[in-house]
Amino acid sequence: MTTQKTRSTLLAIALSLAVAMTGLSNPALADGGAARSVINDEAKAGLFSGAVIILKNGKPILDHGWGLADRATGRRWKTSTPTRYASVTKQITALLVFQEVQAGRIDLAAPLSRYIKDAPAWANTVTIEHLLRHTSGLREADTGQSYDFPFHPASSAAELARPLNQATRICSDAPVTAPGTQFQYGDCEYFWLGAVLEQLTGQSWDQLAQERIARPLGLKSWVAAKPGRDTTARGYVVGDKLEPSPGLWAYSTAAGMTGTLKDVARFERALVRSEQLDPKWTAQMLEGRPEFQSHAMGSWSYTLPFDGQDIRFVERQGWVGGIRLMVISLPDEDLVLAMVSNDPDTRFDGAWNPDGFVSRVIRASRLP
Repeated sequence: MTTQKTRSTLLAIALSLAVAMTGLSNPALADGGAARSVINDEAKAGLFSGAVIILKNGKPILDHGWGLADRATGRRWKTSTPTRYASVTKQITALLVFQEVQAGRIDLAAPLSRYIKDAPAWANTVTIEHLLRHTSGLREADTGQSYDFPFHPASSAAELARPLNQATRICSDAPVTAPGTQFQYGDCEYFWLGAVLEQLTGQSWDQLAQERIARPLGLKSWVAAKPGRDTTARGYVVGDKLEPSPGLWAYSTAAGMTGTLKDVARFERALVRSEQLDPKWTAQMLEGRPEFQSHAMGSWSYTLPFDGQDIRFVERQGWVGGIRLMVISLPDEDLVLAMVSNDPDTRFDGAWNPDGFVSRVIRASRLP
């Protein structure tokens, strides 16, 4: 989960700030070594511990880890280290929904009540597109009184792993704003979308993700979080303390997928290149709406001046406990950057901050 309350303000000032960065690229640094140098500096400053993979035209120009994925065991970070995908899971859910849209089984303009039996009364006015865009008006699950983080202890793990159970238990309250009028980021919408997928197909969301996305793309590391032994990288919070257990399985279609950084980069490239969806549907799914903080459906999508050019970015961040993930692509340049960190001081601030860590890595990655 990641709260995006300041995103619209930052995007608004980025247009003027980004222009000032024109011409800072050094043509003498022409490969992944330039990006590695930027990341080395961040790691030496104590601001990054994680892994980074950069794909250009589908080929890695940088594939490296910095620091420890588990400080207790000494396990080092690699791009093959299993990690939480956190809210990058929402991109997976959005793609699965759009596959159903393409097949004619889901209508974006249809109300949620069409697909969920005995849905709350408000589901007659909240559409599938409202849920995908976070404009349903539903409150954020982690700010409501009925949301007991990391989830109600009286519920069994099996119950929490199913999106419908989560949706009906903690996301049944009526919208607090009129559907379709305001962007408010949260997990509830994607629990409901997961419930729609499972009700409609008769399969669990993780089965769908495996059969429709992971296996066709050869993403062997993907595993939906389950109760029991957790082999993913450990997260650390303020004060460099080991995080409490986040109960990741309970996030299901909102933030419950795990896998390697390599595989999430490959997925991102396939997503923006329409490898598993007709281009017209991909374009609709990735259409960022400025009035909704440039949120598309499952991603953020925006065009900014960047080093003297108008560049289109597709961005997705995730954050659960002490693990942060950033995946950002430049579709017109076939460039994908995926980064993960378990350092609480890491700042993944996106391309809209021209001086930020992510922008500096992107700039180095684009050198001719």
